Amino acid sequence: MKHTIIKLFGALALTLGVANAQAGVVANDSTYGLFDNTNGLRYLDVTSHGSIADLNILVSFAKCDNPVLGAAGGACIGTGTPYENEIVLRLTSPGGVTVDLVSQGTYTQGSVGAGQVPLTFDDEGAVRGSQVQAGSFRPVGMLSDFDKLDMFGLWTLYIGDTNRQDPLEYYSSQLIVTTSGADDPAPVPEPASLGLLALGLAGLAAARRRNA
Repeated sequence: MKHTIIKLFGALALTLGVANAQAGVVANDSTYGLFDNTNGLRYLDVTSHGSIADLNILVSFAKCDNPVLGAAGGACIGTGTPYENEIVLRLTSPGGVTVDLVSQGTYTQGSVGAGQVPLTFDDEGAVRGSQVQAGSFRPVGMLSDFDKLDMFGLWTLYIGDTNRQDPLEYYSSQLIVTTSGADDPAPVPEPASLGLLALGLAGLAAARRRNA
């Protein structure tokens, strides 16, 4: 009976631990930028604490043959080669851990630009293709390098274009984090968890009566 009760409360702890995990957008930026053989930084300021269990980042950008799209975004106007091989994106944590999202040469030059695309970098995403497309794809590096870090602080997104003409246009980004651990606020137990706790207490009381 003792072992049964221990297992029961272990299951309850696991249930509460899963309920304690929280996911959502913790920071965003929407400062338009145009990069042509240049680079720049965008900052994602996370103002709350939490131990990272999983981190993804969504970046909205465009790489088109001239002319540029401008802040309004949209579909590519030019029909020439977009030179997507020039794109460089990387994310750095407040503590200095850096993960490459896209490196020079990650994509081929491309044939027709995809226009403004929202691209989510996710370790569990699809294997990226040779050209830019919207969706959820694995980065060059491993975002799991951020796991167990405190998400609090100023994150830095590096945006680079390595050659002239066909500039890279940046529109926005969102840092999406699932947290877990002691730094999270204690959740209100779900009804199922409360029921499990009640069953465990009832079992403990019954065991005590039999041993009396």
